[in-house]
Amino acid sequence: MGAGTGATVGKLNGRDGWCKGGLGGAGATLLDGATVAVLAVVNAFGDVLEEDGQVLAGAFDPAIGFVRASQYVLVADPAHPRLAEGQTPTLICVATDAALTKVEAGQIARMTQAGVARAVSPINTPLDGDTVFCLSIGARSSNPFVVGVVAAELAATAVRDGVRNAVSVRGVPTGPARETA
Repeated sequence: MGAGTGATVGKLNGRDGWCKGGLGGAGATLLDGATVAVLAVVNAFGDVLEEDGQVLAGAFDPAIGFVRASQYVLVADPAHPRLAEGQTPTLICVATDAALTKVEAGQIARMTQAGVARAVSPINTPLDGDTVFCLSIGARSSNPFVVGVVAAELAATAVRDGVRNAVSVRGVPTGPARETA
């Protein structure tokens, strides 16, 4: 057991409607030779979205399929009574060999959050405790702007990777298993 083992997504309608979250990753080498890698523990209240905006894993109702939580809340209140503020954190770690100042690392962490928002909806709810960290070993000169843009793209990829590679644990189905059921 490790990071992502108990992670779930799509918690709008509670345990019977959520999908398995998990651990995902993505990486890239920049034109200047610097590397950027992102590790994601995907444990979101919201749905995880495909690149085209369709729900990959999320709140599910057997009668209609994925309910698309960001739209469903317009017609019904969330039904998960046991969640409290900050209990569903998606954790993101950006690691790079680009030389960064502390301020630049903070800016890259903020930019990376935009990538998480491309893949999770709704995001940053009062129930989430999402956090992005940026770590640098400072071995290579690189443009922090480029590192941040790439880190945001990699974050979206890592979040999706976390649910695409999720394995059912204790009966919690994966998103693709729900979709084909």
